[in-house]
Amino acid sequence: MKIRFAIVLTALGLLVGCDNQPKEKSDNIDYKAQFEKSDDKISSFLDKLDDPNTKLSEQKQILCNDWPKTYKEEYSPALIKLQPKEYTQDKLDKELKSAVDFYKQKLNIKCE
Repeated sequence: MKIRFAIVLTALGLLVGCDNQPKEKSDNIDYKAQFEKSDDKISSFLDKLDDPNTKLSEQKQILCNDWPKTYKEEYSPALIKLQPKEYTQDKLDKELKSAVDFYKQKLNIKCE
């Protein structure tokens, strides 16, 4: 009887343990996918900012609105979830400001 009880408890422990693991992995997959998608968007923004054929109005839209919004709402949260020991919101905000300021100066754009 004790052996049967021990086997049932062990089986339940394994089922509960296995049940929790996929949820954690699916969270990581979601954050990884969110990070990759937002990283692709930002790369596209940077390509357009570096392209001399991009209209100034589009560059201003990217620099003043699209890039900061994507960075703050999608990229930063995903990166912090994926690598919380390496990145903080404050650090990422400073990196964004530095990059945006560089392009503002390079393209002579002022955000209002």
